[in-house]
This record gives sequence, structure tokens and C-alpha cells, in this order.
Amino acid sequence: DELVTALRGQRERFLFLTTLGAVKDASGRTLTLNETISAIRAAGTFVIISMEDAYIQAGVLGGYVTSGGDQGRVAAEMALGYLSGTALAGIPPQETSPNRYIIDGAELARAGLMLPKGIADNASIINQPATFYQRNIELIVQIFYALLALFIVSLSASLYLVTRKGRQLARTTADLEAQT
Repeated sequence: DELVTALRGQRERFLFLTTLGAVKDASGRTLTLNETISAIRAAGTFVIISMEDAYIQAGVLGGYVTSGGDQGRVAAEMALGYLSGTALAGIPPQETSPNRYIIDGAELARAGLMLPKGIADNASIINQPATFYQRNIELIVQIFYALLALFIVSLSASLYLVTRKGRQLARTTADLEAQT
């Protein structure tokens, strides 16, 4: 409640989440991460930028986050090396960052933000807003079939008229030949 009250008084546009843990409600119950983030989202209209991939949920933009999956993969590789008999001194240290850009595309659009090209080229975009085609696929298919039906009817009518004119011309030609 204190956190939500403090956030309601803020006028900043951006809120950065670094570490959330052991947030308790008024009764002393520890809130789940989802409950905590939901309360934070409800406290204001700011853009929430995360520092950890676990925080990327509805209402959180994301950011340059610590990737639990990448950290786990590297830790597992190191553990497998040790369990396979490699001495600890022989296991190379992890020198690349376990961080990466993970951005919620729907939140990005909601906030009216655009990523700089360097970030956009390297980011994993989740929850991409639907494209015009995806949003309107049923209507597009219906219009396609309607146009196809119109084309077939037009083609049939044209073919009928050409055939009818051809028969009239043949009769007229036959009548003229009969008269001569």
C-alpha cells in the first residue's frame, strides 16, 4: 500500500523496475510478482521498464533485461563441464553479458515509442501488435471471394453476350446469303 501510494504521487513518465522481492500487503502477506506488478501498473500511467525478464508481463515494456534463460544455460554448461570431470580452474568464466533487449511490442505501441535502430535490430520483440492484414484477414478473404464471384459473373455475362452476338451475326449472314 505504501508503494502504491508513493507511486500515485509521481508524475514521471517512466518507472524502472530493478529488483522486486518480499513486497507485502497490509496484512503482511508476501505478494506474488504478478500481484506486485499489477498493483504498480494500477498506480499510474507510466511506462514500466524492466531490468529482469521475469518482470515482463502485461503492462511492462521490457528493456535491456537480465535473461534468466541465458544465465541458466551458461550455468548448466559450466556444471556439465564440472560433472564431466573438468577441474573448476579449467572452466572458463562467463564473460559475455546475460542481458538482452526483450521488448513487449504491444506496450511499445501503447506508449507511442519507437526503438532506436541499434536496439530494434537486436531486440526480441514479444506480443507484436497485429498487422493490418492480420487484423482484417476475414474481411480481406470475403472481399476476395466477392470480387472473384463478380469476375466470374462478368465473364459469364460477357461470354453469353459475345456468343449471342455471334449467333445473330451468323443468322444475319445466312439470311443475306439466302437473299442473294
